[in-house]
Amino acid sequence: MMSAVLAVLFFPIQELLERRRIKTPLAAGLVTGGVTLTVLVPITLVLFSGARLGLTQVGQVRDLKKYIASASQAKPVREFVGKLTSLTGSDLSQLFASLQEVLVSSALKLADWLTDLMAAVPGLLMAVVVTIIGLFFFLLDGRKMVGFLRANSFFGQKETTQLFRVSARMCRSVILATVVAGAAQALVFGLGMLIAG
Repeated sequence: MMSAVLAVLFFPIQELLERRRIKTPLAAGLVTGGVTLTVLVPITLVLFSGARLGLTQVGQVRDLKKYIASASQAKPVREFVGKLTSLTGSDLSQLFASLQEVLVSSALKLADWLTDLMAAVPGLLMAVVVTIIGLFFFLLDGRKMVGFLRANSFFGQKETTQLFRVSARMCRSVILATVVAGAAQALVFGLGMLIAG
């Protein structure tokens, strides 16, 4: 499905190349290569980097239980709990024990999530390869497929043309909205980090 969306999105570039007398197979290959290098490879590298970082973090997250247990028995922490208990007049040791359990449970769930992410990396790599191959063939044979759909559509010619036009606009709008939202979030996050130091 992603291949079809990318093909609709980048088909105008292929048409531009074909108007410059570049044959369709070469134009489809150039567009596919360009999309692969500018979109799919960076996304894949970010996913692999995240998975690799996650792999190193899983062992540390699993050891967090021991760290929290030893930190909660440290003299400054026990003194802090004692002072809070004397100030509030109630026993807060149960509250801190529950907080410790919540932290340990959250850390273990995070470790499980990171493990699941790493297990999904080979599937993601195959999905990227299939997307690249699908994009090439959608660009190469897209006109034939649209012609086949036009010939076998149960809508009239005018309605079928409108359906294709609206679908193409919708694909472009969704991709554009995703990119703009991501850029806005990155800008806000970057400004927040800059302000926070």
